[in-house]
Amino acid sequence: MASALASSLQKQLARFRKHLAACRVSPAPDPVHDLRVAIRRLRAHFRAARLAAPGVGSIEAVAGLRLLMRRLSRFRDVQVQQGMLGPMVSGHPSLAVFLEHLKSMESSAGSWLARELASFPEAEVSGAVTAVLAALLKVDAGSAAEVRARRRLSGRFRRSHLRLLALRSGIDPADPGTIHRLRVAFKKYRYLAEPLAGMSGNQDPEALPRMHQLQGAMGDIQDLAVLLRDLRSWAARSENRRELDPLTRLLALRLGENISSFISAASEMDSFVFPFGHAK
Repeated sequence: MASALASSLQKQLARFRKHLAACRVSPAPDPVHDLRVAIRRLRAHFRAARLAAPGVGSIEAVAGLRLLMRRLSRFRDVQVQQGMLGPMVSGHPSLAVFLEHLKSMESSAGSWLARELASFPEAEVSGAVTAVLAALLKVDAGSAAEVRARRRLSGRFRRSHLRLLALRSGIDPADPGTIHRLRVAFKKYRYLAEPLAGMSGNQDPEALPRMHQLQGAMGDIQDLAVLLRDLRSWAARSENRRELDPLTRLLALRLGENISSFISAASEMDSFVFPFGHAK
């Protein structure tokens, strides 16, 4: 198990470095998205390694990855909002002013993001991966250390799954924030499961694809909720507020429909269980 995780970690580091390089060249929507996903997966591998190998302590590079993710997230929100609103301008001409506002924000944010990307301590991440790999490769297959690692993993997945179910039961259709909190926990759970699912007792080949779809549905809700919040905030300070009212009502209706659809599908979470009771 530890050796398979080590191999997967090496691949994730290579992907992270590839997407970091691409984003440094051009922080367009696709490279930004790919880098954010690579960061999440790399951090999930670090979490899995700490459970699989007792020799893995705190990883200082994680703080830098977390900070870079925050920098990328707001930049990505502005890009997504432009993509969502662009096709609507013809039907709502007053949107053009808001889109110019978003483009200005993207341009301003792009300047400091370029500096952040250029100065990011990539070598620290590579060094952390090297140290984690060394610890993982000390855990022999079938050893007592691996048995203990499986117990730790089972415990973590069990507790995390129960938390997901609790967050799901607390969803308020009138409050997208309750779905966002579930989404944050679900993303961590899914990315932790990705490198380990094949070694667990859950051998359903469709489990991870279904988790991806469910996470995507929650992401669409969050994108729409953030767009609606930002558009309403901007409209309240704009002379075009009345002209934008029909659009905000349309977006609110679409948000409600997306929430209803997600709630109907959320029962699938019951099956996303990954036990690690014995070696595979």
